[in-house]
Order: sequence, then C-alpha cells, then structure tokens
Amino acid sequence: MGGHVGGAGRDGGVAPDAAPACAGLAQDQCAATSGCAPQICPTCSDVATYFVCYRSDETPPPCPASTCPAPEPCSLLNQTACQTRVDCQVESCANCDGTRSFAGCVAFGSPAVQCPAACIATCSQLTETACRTRSDCTPGYCPDCLGGQQFVGCLAPGNAAACPAVLCPCAAVTTEMACDARTDCHAVYTDSGTCDCAVAGCCAKFNRCADGAKASCKGPALCNIVGPSCESPAFVVSYASSCFEGCVRPTECAP
Repeated sequence: MGGHVGGAGRDGGVAPDAAPACAGLAQDQCAATSGCAPQICPTCSDVATYFVCYRSDETPPPCPASTCPAPEPCSLLNQTACQTRVDCQVESCANCDGTRSFAGCVAFGSPAVQCPAACIATCSQLTETACRTRSDCTPGYCPDCLGGQQFVGCLAPGNAAACPAVLCPCAAVTTEMACDARTDCHAVYTDSGTCDCAVAGCCAKFNRCADGAKASCKGPALCNIVGPSCESPAFVVSYASSCFEGCVRPTECAP
C-alpha cells in the first residue's frame, strides 16, 4: 500500500509574463501600454507625426526616408522670403545718398554679395563743402541783396549759375550810398542838433533807407508825437503812414 507522493506541478515553477504586443497600436494606445513606445518622425512641414509603436526594450525602428522637395536656393529669394529662412542671410549695398538697398540673399557661410564700386555723386548732388573738394565740379554763387554771395548749387565745369534778379527791400540797405543808388528808395536822416557845426544840416546822420522813390514832404502828421528836428534848407520833414518819417533832403521830396 505504498502511497504516491506527487509534486506541486509538472515544471515546479510559474510561467513568465508574456511580452506586450506593440505593433499596430494607435498612438494613444501605444502610449497607454506598458512596455511600448511611439516612434515620432518629422514631416515636410516640420511638424512631427506618429509613425509606429514598438517595444521599448528594442531599438526604435528608423523613420522613413525623406521625400520632401529641396528648399528653394537662398539666391532666388526676395528680401522678405530671405528674412524668414534661418539658413539664409540678407545682403545690402550702399546707395549714393547714404541709404542701403537689398542686394541679394545668400546661404550662411557663402561669400557675400559683391557690391558695385562706391558711387560717385554728380556735381548737382553735392553740398558747397563737398563741391569744393571735387576737381570736376565748381560751386555756383549768386549775389544777394546785401552785396554778398549765396551758394546756389554745385555745377559741372563750364556751367554758370542761373541767378534770379535780386531786388532787396529798401529796409535791407544799410548804407547811404547804396540807398542813393536805388531808384525805388530814399534816404532818411536824423539830426541830434548837438554836433556844434556851422553849416545847416551838418549834424544830420543817415538813419535808414525807406521805401519809395520820393518822400512825402507835405504831411499832415496825424500822430501825437514830437516831430523830428530837420535843419532847413538842407533837410525837411518827411511823412509816412500819417506820421513823421524823419528828415530828408529837399531833392528827395515828391512834387
């Protein structure tokens, strides 16, 4: 009656866990399954996309070979498009007026755009100072109403400045001689009466050049001020704007 002593099982152990099945899972299923990992691959639009699910203890499968078209060469891009590309840089060249203009788009690391030789401004574009430095240009001047000269432009050799007719206001004339030379003005004088000279009118001094070929010497004066002291017969009182103007020579009086 010998009894049979049996074991707890045929193999005496516990079967290991089965490896997860990752292939074919959707991206969300792959991420939720322990032991699985999603392979993410780039696309032509630079947006990564889910490719396949694989076991995390295995080497990730390679992404598909890129079939994206090659990017347009930098040299074909305009300034706006060039500025949007991280692999391209904008090139510019100087203009004659000191500004800069787009000259091309080049790939980083490539030779820069060859700008043309520095521009040579025409004479007419130059200031007076710059014009004087150029042997091929001549500064042009016109007379002003005070007998001086005003710069009117930089000219090519042999050209003359086209000067307009100059007619200064009488008030701008500052000397007695220049005022007497004007046919549209008359000289006005003041007499201090304190110079102690014997000749009538010898104390009178030129004061200003007034408008009008002839002075008004008949009045009346409608203003409440003391009239000027004008020694006759060398000088007489003149009037303007219903008030006293000053002293003038009798030959300057209107008929």
